[in-house]
Amino acid sequence: MDCWLKISQTIRDIVVSVLTIIGGLSIVVIVAAIIGGLSMNWFQISQIFQNIAVGLAAIIGGVGGIWAIYRWLLERGHETSLEIDLDSTCTVYRNDLYLVFIDVSLKNVGKVRVVAKKKKYNGKITEPVYNEDETINHSLGLQLRAIRSDIDCSAALDWFSSNKLDAPKNIPDEINLFSELEKNEQDKQDEIMMEPGTTNNFGYPFILPAGHYLAKVTFVGKRSIDFWRRLFYIHVPALEK
Repeated sequence: MDCWLKISQTIRDIVVSVLTIIGGLSIVVIVAAIIGGLSMNWFQISQIFQNIAVGLAAIIGGVGGIWAIYRWLLERGHETSLEIDLDSTCTVYRNDLYLVFIDVSLKNVGKVRVVAKKKKYNGKITEPVYNEDETINHSLGLQLRAIRSDIDCSAALDWFSSNKLDAPKNIPDEINLFSELEKNEQDKQDEIMMEPGTTNNFGYPFILPAGHYLAKVTFVGKRSIDFWRRLFYIHVPALEK
């Protein structure tokens, strides 16, 4: 990275030097023509300035091309990057039940726009937005699993294969966090997008019994490579930080 910084600084210095030389020559040509030291008419002078402009455009174009290649290869300016985070708050609801609010934040930390995948409709039924190693029905989905309380030995709690994780009763298998932004008809669907540097928050409330939970947040983008998911641990009631 330091090497490319030095190269960019060197290119900048070269461009400044060339522009200075061109500017000096232009002044000389104009002064010489006015004084009469050179037998040139205004048409010849305009031709000189035209050649100078062409040369200047070539220099600027070359520098712009080098800078574009630099961003493409080293800064990964063409790649999308999304940061997923989750925060939860908890309060007593009734007896051993708790009101839990989950707040999911999406931050576009890349240099290009991130666009969520639109849903496809088969009649009035929506098709999954992702159907490979798992089935995801929403572009931004939230799933909860309760860690069983009868585990009496060490266990690996793999989201996809562990038999120690249960879906909480009366809770949908997948929560659509984009529900407020989506419409029910396919021809009225607008693109849900996030510009570089922006952060968006999406929340959902639950009534849950005390226990240990895993939450999985999945984002499915318009392009097949735009796919992110992340696991989080939630304790009900909330642990002191």
